[in-house]
Amino acid sequence: PISAAIEFGAVGAGLGNGKRFEAVYLGLSTDGAVYVKVQGDDGREQTYRTLDRGGMLRAKTAKGVKARHWTTRLEIVDATELELDRIEWLMPISARRV
Repeated sequence: PISAAIEFGAVGAGLGNGKRFEAVYLGLSTDGAVYVKVQGDDGREQTYRTLDRGGMLRAKTAKGVKARHWTTRLEIVDATELELDRIEWLMPISARRV
């Protein structure tokens, strides 16, 4: 078995508003366990296990966590094969409530 990790650069929506990192979707096929680690610009890091959602893997993140930029690390454990086709970040822009 192999273990692999891919670290992606910081992502953001391009605006100064904070963003909630709602989910990460992966076009990934593997027989190993897949985890997504996210870290906001505040330094807080959380790890989520992915779930299969109709051919895509999804890591749904905690609610209420906001940051301007996020870094993402993909970790695959105990795999004999893996193929990454794409990654999508679901990050709606948070609006200020008045």
